[in-house]
Amino acid sequence: MSRNNNLQSHMLITLTCIACLFSSCLKDKCEQTYRYKMFKPVYISAEELRAAVKTLPATPLLETGKIYYKSPYLFVNEINKGIHIIDNSNPSMPQNISFINIPGNIDIVVKGNILYADSYIDLVVLDITNPQNISEVSRVIDVFPNRIYEGGWVGDPAKGIVADWIESDTTIISECYGDPWGWGGMEGDIIFFGAQFDGGISSTGSSSNNSPGVGIAGSTAQFALYDEYLYCLTDATLELFDISDPVFPQQGSTVEMPWNIETIFPYNTYLFIGSTTGVQIYDNSNPSSPTFLSNFVHASSCDPVVVSGNYAYSTLRSGNACQGFTNQLDIIDISTISNP
Repeated sequence: MSRNNNLQSHMLITLTCIACLFSSCLKDKCEQTYRYKMFKPVYISAEELRAAVKTLPATPLLETGKIYYKSPYLFVNEINKGIHIIDNSNPSMPQNISFINIPGNIDIVVKGNILYADSYIDLVVLDITNPQNISEVSRVIDVFPNRIYEGGWVGDPAKGIVADWIESDTTIISECYGDPWGWGGMEGDIIFFGAQFDGGISSTGSSSNNSPGVGIAGSTAQFALYDEYLYCLTDATLELFDISDPVFPQQGSTVEMPWNIETIFPYNTYLFIGSTTGVQIYDNSNPSSPTFLSNFVHASSCDPVVVSGNYAYSTLRSGNACQGFTNQLDIIDISTISNP
């Protein structure tokens, strides 16, 4: 009896040791090191934002965005930094003459000697009579929403405005449950992306018309001028500003629109709005209150749009933040505007 008990005890100890060793082996095999790119936001206060606009000497064009032409000048956006002023009097030899420092600038329109530009959450009004000594003449504050970044992250308004990102690499040791962040994720103020991510953090056109002194924008514009109104697109709204007094814009109505609208192009008495899913057409016969008229639906893709005569030209492109895999030019017959 005693011998049997001893045998059972030895077997139990042996099995326990094997189980522990097996568990230890499993634990070692489950631990993996995952590498991520980490982006930490840099905040500035509203006061810092509003004190930053000034004219500087010409600077090199580095990360350029949209371009706007108002004879004889080209206004070239430096993404989130400001605007380069290029004297194009001699088109064969443009001269870079000055730079307007405007934090958070993406869009530009010009009417007469007044330039309108976004600065994160504000609309800034500038007198460009002397392109080498441009001055801010007024500002409409808090009219644009905080920007939405990858993964739906919008920052913490209590901390200020996200003006930059500090990028660094980090590693996480994960146990059996696997990759904790996958392609990426958020933790507090910090955004993570898998090591394979090789980009940076980004947020989410008009034509000339019969108004005197209006310049020409490109097909990706989100600001447009028509009659005595300035139209500004956000992610899901069209914001109207009465500029009958060009120096002091008055905020008007807000027109709700589908999510992920991208570009605006006024033509005759219509507004053509490009989105990731199609072209929206608005009746703008009453410029203070555009109304939806019709739309043309396409596969999900980024969608700049321009119009000439009876045709709208919509370029679909994939890549970046755009969805889908379509890269093509759609030519849309708008001779029957209510049924393109």
